[in-house]
Amino acid sequence: MRYLYVVGMFRSGTTMLARAMDAHEKVVFASDPYLELLKCIRNRNLEVVGHEVSDPRAPFSDNFLAAPEVKRNLRDTFASITLGDTDIKTIRQRIAEYTEDFSPMIIKYLEKLHPGTVAEVFDICMEILQDAYPKEGASVTGFKEVWTEEFIEPLLTLPDRDVRCVCIVRDPRAVISSKKKTTPTDGNYPLLFMVRQWRKSAAYAVINQKFADSGRYLRVRYEDLVTEPETWFRKICDFIEIPFSPSLLDPSGFRDGAGGDWSQNSSYGTSRTINPEYMDKWKEVLDEDEIYAIEALCAPEMKYLGYEPTVADATCGRLFSIREDEESFSEWIRKYEFRLDDESIREELTRGYILDNPGMPWSSELLDLFFISEKVFDKLKCQ
Repeated sequence: MRYLYVVGMFRSGTTMLARAMDAHEKVVFASDPYLELLKCIRNRNLEVVGHEVSDPRAPFSDNFLAAPEVKRNLRDTFASITLGDTDIKTIRQRIAEYTEDFSPMIIKYLEKLHPGTVAEVFDICMEILQDAYPKEGASVTGFKEVWTEEFIEPLLTLPDRDVRCVCIVRDPRAVISSKKKTTPTDGNYPLLFMVRQWRKSAAYAVINQKFADSGRYLRVRYEDLVTEPETWFRKICDFIEIPFSPSLLDPSGFRDGAGGDWSQNSSYGTSRTINPEYMDKWKEVLDEDEIYAIEALCAPEMKYLGYEPTVADATCGRLFSIREDEESFSEWIRKYEFRLDDESIREELTRGYILDNPGMPWSSELLDLFFISEKVFDKLKCQ
């Protein structure tokens, strides 16, 4: 059995890709079933390296200025991290609460979870998906999550398991525009939160490209997937070694996690087709300041991924004049420090200065803090 992990920034087409995978007769696939498991693993990793876990349900870190030992330990010891009885009880409860709207069929099988290493718990989680969404003759079992790119390498390097990853990326202006369109119903997210999470996704796209040659990692741009769906679904099928199926191209046959009809949850309306119509809607939705800020903060990553900025040489200095309406933020996120304030802008100015002066003898430790990895800096300084 091969395992498939689909991951990307939210509002990037991950759910559409998940539902398409589920429509294939050779694939057992679930959408957002194990976010709370990954949070528990994150918390356990933090404790192992001596960091206090003050909020076990906090959003995943954007890894900007994150302690190197946290990233290193997760990467190097992931498979052997131990989840005890209390952890498993908490995971069962939180998965049941969170996944009710996404993959509710797994809930009755959660009692199968028991204490063990992360590698052992992963195996049980895959068995639960096969029990909840059984398909005779399936050769691939997988799931998708968002916000969790730091788990790509740990999952791909699980010993004695054939895990593969499809990472989907999307223009950050389109991602932030898509979230902005949902604001009247569930609130907005701070621009800095969105930008730094998107940059994390881009950084891990650089880091994990090393797995592409061995056939374990495939990066897909949302824009390419919706404009040339057959081409890219054929590539995905080849990647996970299954035959192409026309069912991947027919959203009218896609089902949600409860087995009902699924419609694409675009912020611009529902759709029963794979539709490129909304790719450039950000030009109408975002204002001038928002576009400038996104490009000032993301331009090197955008260029690396093939997204052309509209503003030449945008700088972070102008960000001091931009103020967000914090009352519009979703209630749950207001308690976290994701504000575009003077301190965070100075951090971004420092990051920009490092990029503008690549010939300086910057230490690996400094580059790890500002770019997640020195390898990311090496790619971005060329953009």
